[in-house]
Amino acid sequence: MLRTRSLPLLAAMALVAALAVLLVSGAPPRAAQAALGGPVIIGGDDLTDHGGVDEGGNPLEGWLYIQRAIENITPNVSRSGNDGSIAALGSAPSNSTCCNAGAAIGVAGAKAGHAVNYFEGAAAINQFFTDLGSGTAKPAIIWIAGTGASNDLDSEERAALADNAAQIAGFVNSGGGLMSHGTAYEWLFALLPNAQALCCGSSDDLYFTPDGTAALPGVTTTDINAGPWHNYFEGDLGGLKVLVRSSSVLDANDNDAAVIIGGASVTLPTGKSSVPVRTATPTSTPAPKATATSVPTTPTSTATAASTVLAAVATPRPAGAVAAGIRAPSTGSGPDSRNGSALTFALLAGAALAAGATLTVAGMRKK
Repeated sequence: MLRTRSLPLLAAMALVAALAVLLVSGAPPRAAQAALGGPVIIGGDDLTDHGGVDEGGNPLEGWLYIQRAIENITPNVSRSGNDGSIAALGSAPSNSTCCNAGAAIGVAGAKAGHAVNYFEGAAAINQFFTDLGSGTAKPAIIWIAGTGASNDLDSEERAALADNAAQIAGFVNSGGGLMSHGTAYEWLFALLPNAQALCCGSSDDLYFTPDGTAALPGVTTTDINAGPWHNYFEGDLGGLKVLVRSSSVLDANDNDAAVIIGGASVTLPTGKSSVPVRTATPTSTPAPKATATSVPTTPTSTATAASTVLAAVATPRPAGAVAAGIRAPSTGSGPDSRNGSALTFALLAGAALAAGATLTVAGMRKK
């Protein structure tokens, strides 16, 4: 008599077949991919210091660069629930027509269509990040004043930013925009301890990389060369791309120095290591400051305290020292790879079936 052993055997065979289909199709079960990060522009510039306004209150030179950079960041912000504002960290509002970080972002931000809220002083910066975590503060963009102009970061503000480095990374990773200037990058090195910013810079020698052209389509070569720059970046930059390089300064590996880094969709590590505040004296000679004839529109937000000006640059590389070369960032793109764990499971399942069952749909047995 013919007897079939259909249920256990066919169920096992169906499982193996399903796994095989998944492996062949390249679509094994996998965790949902993380959302894309936000737009980032990090510069070794002090273009806050080399700009102003014309007779009509329109940004000039370095301030025009800031406006156009913000305009490039804006459409790539994807952070849910943002109110469209810029959180200016390390500056107070100002009516200055030249060379003032708070005035620069006030004029540039307004021209780019954003309200600007100022958080000046370490206590205000710490409170901002507390409010950001609770959802009370809802900016679209964080702007960090940097160094080199008046009304910018002091040492206590720099330390507060470093203490909140993980919160900065979390904001960017959730789709928020970030722009920063200058040489005070303790917060960045807290996230990327194998990166560094090195003194010193030059002027009129910057050019866009292909990544820079793609990320900053509204910014011109004239804009990025509106004033001298004061440090460049080396080492492991993680997911940050090199947007602008120098044609006259080389890094430790004889590559054109990376002066502006970032990207349209950046994910930063959220781990934080302790990095001391670095100070040094720049060796480059600043270009003449821009002049202007009219007063920019007064920003509507108020500051919490007056700042202490700190014009500082990153520690220069000692003679003969060698820094790690710039590594090509991981973009997270490309075809999916095969799932090794799923393949192993399928092979083990097949081996078990071969050992414990007869791989035939029906077995012949005489009664």
